[in-house]
Amino acid sequence: MKILFVDDMDARRESFDKQLDLLTRWDIPYEVWYAWNGEDAQKLISEKTLDVMFLDHDLSDDQYVEHSDGILRESKNISGTELARQVVALPVERQPKLVIVHSWNKYGAERMMKDLRDSAVKQFVQCMFSDNLLNTVFNYVVTVVRTGG
Repeated sequence: MKILFVDDMDARRESFDKQLDLLTRWDIPYEVWYAWNGEDAQKLISEKTLDVMFLDHDLSDDQYVEHSDGILRESKNISGTELARQVVALPVERQPKLVIVHSWNKYGAERMMKDLRDSAVKQFVQCMFSDNLLNTVFNYVVTVVRTGG
């Protein structure tokens, strides 16, 4: 199984790493790539054919910027929304079997889910990031992989 984990928080990566043991226990071979920002994630998405992608929305501290008119808008940094759109634009045979949106940013997560819903990505799920939910998601990933999606 080829997995991409996109998040800029060390604590989330540590939680994620702990769950990888589940794949080992189920004898599921895996490769994992980590992206801390949108630029690194874009490169990996374009280079790799992934089975599973864990995707956060806010990939930097300045994801949103207040403009002179007082309206909060996305910054120029690459967010999870742009990455979801990149995944959707991939040829169907290169799209991940499963995309997990784990952003605490409700607005950003909803936009990513809309883009994924309107695509050929087979399965996607949205959850708030926590160790318990991550464990549940990993169990789901094992099921998807073992049954062939």
